[in-house]
Amino acid sequence: MEAFAKSGRFPSEVDFVELHATGRALCSLIDLCAETRAQARKLGTPLKPTRLGRLLLETIGYSLGVSRETSGKHWFNLRQHFSGLHDRCSVRHLESTAFLASLVKVCLILEHKLIPPNAHLTTRNPKILWNQHRLHVPFEPTPLGCRSNSGRSLISLASSGIGGSNGHVVVEGAPEVTVSNGHLVSDMPILFPVGGLTPRSAQSLRDSLISLLMNDTSLAALSQAVIHSRRARQHPWRTYFLFSPHSDQIPKVAAPVMAPPIPPPVIFVFAGQGPQHIAMGKRLFHAYHTFRRTVLEMDVIYQSLVGVSLVESTGLFRESPSRIPEGIWSAEITLPAITIVQIALYDLLISIGVKPHALIGHSAGETALVYASGAGSKAMALDLAIARARSMKLVESAENGMAALGCGLSIAIGLVERAKHKGGGVLEIGAINSPDAVLISGDGTLLDHLVDIAKVDGIFARRIQSLVPSHSPLMDSCRNQYLEGVATVFSRHGGLHRPIIRTYSTVAGRPRITTRFTPEYFWDNLRNPVHFHQGTMSVLDDFPGAVFVEISPHPALSSYLASSVDHKYVLCPMRRPKTTSDTDAEALAFTRTIGDLIVLGVNQIDLTGLYGRSSRDPAYSIPYPFTERYFPMRIDGPRSRSGAPRDGSSLHLQINAKTHPDLAQHVINDEPIMPGAGFLDMVSGVDSRALHNSEVSDILDVP
Repeated sequence: MEAFAKSGRFPSEVDFVELHATGRALCSLIDLCAETRAQARKLGTPLKPTRLGRLLLETIGYSLGVSRETSGKHWFNLRQHFSGLHDRCSVRHLESTAFLASLVKVCLILEHKLIPPNAHLTTRNPKILWNQHRLHVPFEPTPLGCRSNSGRSLISLASSGIGGSNGHVVVEGAPEVTVSNGHLVSDMPILFPVGGLTPRSAQSLRDSLISLLMNDTSLAALSQAVIHSRRARQHPWRTYFLFSPHSDQIPKVAAPVMAPPIPPPVIFVFAGQGPQHIAMGKRLFHAYHTFRRTVLEMDVIYQSLVGVSLVESTGLFRESPSRIPEGIWSAEITLPAITIVQIALYDLLISIGVKPHALIGHSAGETALVYASGAGSKAMALDLAIARARSMKLVESAENGMAALGCGLSIAIGLVERAKHKGGGVLEIGAINSPDAVLISGDGTLLDHLVDIAKVDGIFARRIQSLVPSHSPLMDSCRNQYLEGVATVFSRHGGLHRPIIRTYSTVAGRPRITTRFTPEYFWDNLRNPVHFHQGTMSVLDDFPGAVFVEISPHPALSSYLASSVDHKYVLCPMRRPKTTSDTDAEALAFTRTIGDLIVLGVNQIDLTGLYGRSSRDPAYSIPYPFTERYFPMRIDGPRSRSGAPRDGSSLHLQINAKTHPDLAQHVINDEPIMPGAGFLDMVSGVDSRALHNSEVSDILDVP
């Protein structure tokens, strides 16, 4: 029941139970349903007879009795019954791999949506209260049903017993995925994650895969990437490489590293204005269907609100020349464009399983965050960006702006005071991004003086691409229009406007948003200083060891984050090209980010969202490079587990219900029987190194 509690699912949703009950007394079978009901009540989900999931309970054929004929009338009433199946009947004793065998069978049942019949069973044991507990055993192939509203079948797997591994899991059927590769660029680098149980095995698999890719041009590379991404997330040692199908160069590779045993939390960070550029999103737009679809969807929304297409009027995302005037972009272009890119990137990451545990936004970045947090729709987020931009247009001027300083808050305040002595005007702290990074907002002339003074003092300083003095008193002149425009957006898009995903605020005094978004909140977001560092610390308090993914056209906040966390835990999936000919910068940044996330231990990534479904071609199957080693049948110590002395004699061996109570639980036909593993233990107890040509002639009972 702990597995159900952790999975968030309920026993009433179960369609099948795979039970491995080796070495258990018959009474545990009789009490199974009663125990299930009792445990379910502890979870707050009492099981009523009409809501019992189809629990498939099958044990070894000798323990189950009652003829096939008497069970027939119950077979046709499966909706009200638990049913069951147990792998031991089909594949015999597998000892420590019993649980894995059951898990493989469960996966095959989910794949084929068919329950195999119980092997070797002709009668059911009358001691089990079949009718009272609504138990059923399948005697012929049976379609797997689905009780869950999700449309995905649910199987409960429990394995416990002498000689076998114990495990209790809830396995859900795979979701139906429809992927279109119609917009996949043929020269886009393909990500190949590789994993292994050891560094050597990971390297061996990596080298074998690269050799296969380089020597067989007919190989379905995309399909292989999907297959190996799934395998990699199951292994502790991981690495990846990027493969270009039309390149003769051998891919560069990195040494495997060990992923953490517990996957790290993932935090999405939404940047504000500043990182925009004309090539942003262009490669992702032409490469990945999800990104392209979202951009076009939002462009339709933009056109309905503004009257023109943003894509067509600016040349963004297209191969055509830019139609944006030279110089710093207007807020009416910048804010909607960044919002569209951020939402498209968010959708793309979600489509491959990169889901955030929490969100945080910086200034205008909280606009796209409305959609990402579940507080509003894509249309509402874009509507907010447009309303914000229209209000900011009132104060937009080449005489205003912002500047970044590479120093602490106290030093920045001193620099601001010195710059103000050069002349009157507004110059205020606009954002505290890290202990050594502050943003200043105000009059353009004073900003230039500030930058000059800071450089003389050896402090990093530069103007930011913005004509708007956000987060300063200069914004007060647009307050009324801003609140009116944003209020109209909220009224146009109904709902609670409350984040569903945990969301952290960078507005002073609000480290975490626990209530709804309001027009007043967004005015505070625009007018007051951004406390990004404080917000980041709040995230780290709740999510230590988190991986931060900056949702931005180019890293703008990553350096600030790296001042508080290890730089390898700070990633940005997009990057501005250094030159016009550097067309692969964005493609490489995205694929490397996904590879880095896999290496860092993010296990839910599925490349199906990028490359489509994988095909199963055994001709291209790369076997796992297991290391062959010889293990002699010897157990160190004075005595064996069975109690036999290590002097080469087994005359003093004693096995009975008192000396070995666990063995007495291994019952067949009401009689305790010595399991096969016990014979092997007796052999090892006399210092035998090998066993061959052996035969068990009779069953040994446990008195």
